[in-house]
Amino acid sequence: MKLARLAVLAALALALGAGGCSKSGPTTPLSDRLIPRNPGNPTPGDTTPVVPPVVPPGPPARTPPPAVFLGADSTLVGTTGLSHWRLGNDGATPFTMHWSLASEAGWPGFPVQGSVTLRPGATAPLDVPVAVPASATDGFYTLMMTVDDPAGGTYSQAGAMRVHGNPGGPPPPVIQPVVYLSYADTVAAGGTEDTRWLMGNDGTAPFTMHWTLTSDAGWPGFPLEGDVALDPLSTKVVVIPVAVPTGTAPGMYGLTITVTRPGGLEYTGEGVVRVHG
Repeated sequence: MKLARLAVLAALALALGAGGCSKSGPTTPLSDRLIPRNPGNPTPGDTTPVVPPVVPPGPPARTPPPAVFLGADSTLVGTTGLSHWRLGNDGATPFTMHWSLASEAGWPGFPVQGSVTLRPGATAPLDVPVAVPASATDGFYTLMMTVDDPAGGTYSQAGAMRVHGNPGGPPPPVIQPVVYLSYADTVAAGGTEDTRWLMGNDGTAPFTMHWTLTSDAGWPGFPLEGDVALDPLSTKVVVIPVAVPTGTAPGMYGLTITVTRPGGLEYTGEGVVRVHG
């Protein structure tokens, strides 16, 4: 009897000892012990969601922008016109901004330079004279304004000046086949600009002019095409909506239009869309 009682007591002690070890042993969930995990090849039981990478937002818009192009006078060759700008200080302290205007055509007398002191968050208009050489031919010429940045860098903004008085080729027809009229308008990225063109029939009979508009920047949706009916020796304003892609940086973007003329001839004109931030 004593041997049997000792055997029972030993079995009971062994059972209690195993129970005590379970309280301090591993706490792995039963499901994880039953369902194998393989991060490289998840099993059907692995329902961990796939989290896409976080794309950081782009830099915030600067208010006010350090430099904005406001337009330029249409200038006769051999004379001086004004280009119009607005400078701004988006810093938290007063700032003396140095500016430099360059001509991408390499005109003499450039760059034109100066400075202006701005209060925090303030803007100031700036008119810069542009001397157009007598040798320049008709067309649009790009100007580039570069200013000091309150953060220690530089900021650049493009502009354009229209020059007239020297066709630089055969005499143009009395009635221009196409003339761009909207060079002073602006549009925000993601918006639509109604560009305006004066189209003319320099022939002595009614004529249906075909036009094709292309984007020098390769924007989607181009080329745009259409037709306009013109009476003899007459002109008509044609409005062509231009959609500016979302995310387009501020600046000047060229347009090229090709129109037909009586007799199957073609004529090409240029325009610009100014995108503001």
